[in-house]
Amino acid sequence: MLGPQRKACLGMLQLEEAVLDVLFEAQCNGECPGVAEISRRAGIFSGKGDTSKGEPGSMTHSIAWGIVLKLYRAGLIRRCARSRGRGGYEPTERAADRVRVGVEGG
Repeated sequence: MLGPQRKACLGMLQLEEAVLDVLFEAQCNGECPGVAEISRRAGIFSGKGDTSKGEPGSMTHSIAWGIVLKLYRAGLIRRCARSRGRGGYEPTERAADRVRVGVEGG
C-alpha cells in the first residue's frame, strides 16, 4: 500500500505531465496560454469558492499556479508573449528532453 507522501509524489508527477501536455499542444498551435487557460485545458480548474460559507474565493486556479511555478523553477517552462500584451508559458527544450527520455526509456 502506498503512503500519503508517495501518493502525493505520484499525483504531482501526473499534474506536471498534464500541464506540460497542455503547453506542448498549445506550442504546436502557436499559442501561449496563461495559467487560467492551462487550468481549464488540463481540467484542474477548481471553481469559485463560496466566501459566504467561509471558503476561499480566489483559489480558482491555485493548483495550476503551483504546478506552473514548480515547472518554471525547474527550468521546464518559460514565459512567452501572448496577444494583448499578457504573458503566458511555453515548454523549454529541457521539458522536451524530459518527454523524449520518458518515451524512449519506458
